[in-house]
Amino acid sequence: MAQIPPYFLGKHTSSLVIAGAVPDAGGVLTDGATNAILATTDSVEINDDPDVENVTCLTQTRKNNVIIEGGVSVVITGKLLNAEASTWKDALGVTQTGNPITALCAQYDYFRIQLTRAGRTWDGYFLRGPYREQVQKGPVGFTLNLLPVDPGQANPTYTT
Repeated sequence: MAQIPPYFLGKHTSSLVIAGAVPDAGGVLTDGATNAILATTDSVEINDDPDVENVTCLTQTRKNNVIIEGGVSVVITGKLLNAEASTWKDALGVTQTGNPITALCAQYDYFRIQLTRAGRTWDGYFLRGPYREQVQKGPVGFTLNLLPVDPGQANPTYTT
């Protein structure tokens, strides 16, 4: 019987939700406005970013890198919608106009990302890093960099 490798493809991604998150006085993050952005997303890059330090004695001539901290960062790229023509519903069900990514970046510093791919959900909290919009011939694109943050729990999580 003929068999092909069951590669994981981008089309197996069924959901990408981004929510602004607000810390209270004690630092507890509460989700704010939520937006499904899969339809305008070109790619989601998930990076495991360990910080290492070379730990050796004075006479050692070979490096001995040790992970001292770890974190995950995310880069989302996509296309912006025509602000005058696009509408979307916020977490309260109120119809909004414009680009949800642009609006979220103007309003929040912290974000929760939920990505469902091949039936498994990847979920984590992040700090807003650089956000760029590329005005160019053809569709106008965006790049949102999200940096690691420690919400005091396992972050991110990956469940079935």
